[in-house]
Amino acid sequence: MKIGRNAPCPCGSGKKYKKCCLKKTASSPDALHYRRLSKAFGNLMPELVDYGVATVGKKILGEAMDEFFGWPEPHEKPDDDTLDRAEGLFWSWFIFNWEYEPVEDEENGPVIPEDTTLAELFLMERQPDPESLEGKLLTAANRSLLSFHEVLAVQPGESVQIKDVLTGTEMHVQERLGSRKLERGDILFASIVRVDNVGMFLTMAPVIFPPVMKPDLIELRRAVSRRGRGWATHEDLYEWDLEIRQEFFDMDQELHTLPKMLNTDGDPMEFHKLIYDIDSADLAVEKLASLCVTETLEEIREDAQKDQNGKITCAVFDWNRLDNPVHKGMPNTVLAKIEIRNDRMTIGVNSARRADAMKKEIDSRLGTAARFRLDEITDIESMLKKEVAESPSLEPPIEADPEIQAHIGQMLRAHWEGWVDMKLPILKNKTPRQAVKTPDGREAVEALILDAGKTAKRDPNRWAVEKEIIADVRRKLKLDRPFREKKNVPDPKVLAERVGQIKERITEFGKKRLHDTYTGFAVKLCDTIAGSDRLNIHRGRVDIWAAAIVYAVARLNFLFSDETPNHLTAQEICNWFQVKPSTTGNKASEILNALNLYQGDERFCAPHVTRIFRFYEDRHGFIYPASTVEPEDGQADAPLPLKPSPETQKAKSKPPEKTEKPAKKTNERQPSLFDD
Repeated sequence: MKIGRNAPCPCGSGKKYKKCCLKKTASSPDALHYRRLSKAFGNLMPELVDYGVATVGKKILGEAMDEFFGWPEPHEKPDDDTLDRAEGLFWSWFIFNWEYEPVEDEENGPVIPEDTTLAELFLMERQPDPESLEGKLLTAANRSLLSFHEVLAVQPGESVQIKDVLTGTEMHVQERLGSRKLERGDILFASIVRVDNVGMFLTMAPVIFPPVMKPDLIELRRAVSRRGRGWATHEDLYEWDLEIRQEFFDMDQELHTLPKMLNTDGDPMEFHKLIYDIDSADLAVEKLASLCVTETLEEIREDAQKDQNGKITCAVFDWNRLDNPVHKGMPNTVLAKIEIRNDRMTIGVNSARRADAMKKEIDSRLGTAARFRLDEITDIESMLKKEVAESPSLEPPIEADPEIQAHIGQMLRAHWEGWVDMKLPILKNKTPRQAVKTPDGREAVEALILDAGKTAKRDPNRWAVEKEIIADVRRKLKLDRPFREKKNVPDPKVLAERVGQIKERITEFGKKRLHDTYTGFAVKLCDTIAGSDRLNIHRGRVDIWAAAIVYAVARLNFLFSDETPNHLTAQEICNWFQVKPSTTGNKASEILNALNLYQGDERFCAPHVTRIFRFYEDRHGFIYPASTVEPEDGQADAPLPLKPSPETQKAKSKPPEKTEKPAKKTNERQPSLFDD
């Protein structure tokens, strides 16, 4: 039965249907079109998989799977759980990205044109209507690439706004089921397409990565966008597709492997329960009380349970020490829990080393008055399983007590105050305060704080305490305001003029000493530096930049080697540009490191250099230098000669001077046997 727009809403709210549930049941045109696209793709994908398997055969399918997983060694083969999580990714990559490369001696191989995907082959053979949903999906999905995407905003049950962590591309994606589980900051590994202006996930891994993993992806982005740009391009993703997939497998493995838990001493977590028979509870308390630095013997006795004669029947205290090397907000470190009940003493410690240390303390302090009975050992995995199996208590947690919350708040605030100046391995041993000074570092710190907030929200009592503390940390690091680039960045005209001056100086030196090829490399490198956000070419002397660029090109091409005709020297470059050798060498190293340049890079290295670093792999996995495989070419293999230095030219043009033979010295007192 159709409900009229002005009829009372059937939900019983008393409002008209058009002002109540009509909006909830109505769908936007994009959502409706997404449903049609999703249904069409769901019907199309099984047909494409069957077509692909039938086209290549099981043997080639296995080779494609090996390629997808990065040709793992037998002991590195993915387990069944990993295969299940990667299944959807593989079939999408197999159909839309994989290209068959025939082996020379292979017989009865599939007939697939070179550089052709199975989706392209399907389009050529079946020729679906380009305006049909299937035709549009195939065209959009072909050669779409897998990448990491950060969730920026979520409309549960409808859509998500995402941003590619590697390319910086944002897209609004229709997604009904997945959007119910996603939160801001979550990271997805997926391939995304746009059809008729509707964004949709082509394939997505069934795992959600936490924000704390984003700093590693920022490092991957730096490697992928090695041409000096801040963001990677589609071509970069295509070139690095294997490394990007490997990053996913590494992150997936990390997510599904129990972390290596360490205590504050750096020992692996291993729970020991040491059980002793003792002669006297009073004696045990007296001898062991000094292990506790936060309570005196009198305080421990006062808190203990006693019998009618004043003898201790039960006492509980810590073996601890002042300060905490890891958590600066904690005033002490608990090493063991000591519980004494009548003639039985139980000590709980969290590592084998602490258990051994505790045994030695008991032996030295109590001697024969304590007799070791049992060491009950439980690993961290068993402890976690036990906690999950136990039913939750219906009593309110102790953390809900206002006094306890205030104490926890003090500890958390002290921890966060120390955190902003703590060197973190995930930030390349920089502190958060140092890291936020760069765009990449700021992005990484934002992710870490977002992850900490998500963790705190799982415990309402903790979040009530930590919410404002985290907000204060964001304000302290100035993450609550837009990032401002450095004020001394010149306008494009000034920058272009400066780059022109540097190129002019490079060209002047090149006319005197460099082969034209090397001069071209230096000029191209200058343009690359100007387009990089990691190097400030607008700062510093023009001559220093020009000298460092020539120096860097000389390093890449071995121009300082005696084997290069008329080779350069570092001192010669520095003398010509009138700069210090140490400054020039350091600046050249900075350029090479920031742009990730290396010998063999075809953009800045001559053919005889790139050939040295070029290798070929045969079907057995062995590699061979290009010099042993490619035909010899004397011209291509010979170093490009440099122009002779002015000093060398002067030396060659100046005729040798005649030197008179020195007069023979004679000894007047010694007669000569021969005439001069």
